[in-house]
Amino acid sequence: MNRAINGTSIKSFGLLASFISLTGCIDDSQYDNLDENMTEFRTGPMVTLESLPNYPSAELFNYSAHTLRSPFNLKRQLTKDDSLSVAAIAAPDEDRQQEPLERFDISALSMVGTLGTEAKIWALINDGQGKIYRVSLGNYIGRNLGIIIDIDERELAVLETVRDGKGGWIKRSRTLTINSE
Repeated sequence: MNRAINGTSIKSFGLLASFISLTGCIDDSQYDNLDENMTEFRTGPMVTLESLPNYPSAELFNYSAHTLRSPFNLKRQLTKDDSLSVAAIAAPDEDRQQEPLERFDISALSMVGTLGTEAKIWALINDGQGKIYRVSLGNYIGRNLGIIIDIDERELAVLETVRDGKGGWIKRSRTLTINSE
């Protein structure tokens, strides 16, 4: 029984201490002039606002393409028997040793220059992380199995091998041009 009294008295004491601390936080002195200020504001001169300027109404436009096919819908569903507009090729050798620039997306790479003689030319490729690589015809570049097929002083041509979305592979051309920075 003694425990119940002590538990109740502790709760009562905590509640009383909370109430006293909250009443100590109330300070009405900052609001003493509030009624006076509001009365003065209401009886003061009224401010007139300028009216908004008149803007010409927008010219109406008659949209007539709503009867055309949506560009977001296919004309027809493709079937497995549909042939691609480009020739499908055999699967590439994905087990071959990867070259250093195949770790990067081709969009992250940039051509920064060329080196060479009349017999052989190399392109200088920046990997976007500050490292420059020297590549020549036949080197692989980019994540899409891109092989370098042509190099000249201003650009590098790459032929990528990508999936066609139907389980096959197709070739796609890409070009890196020299940065003029």
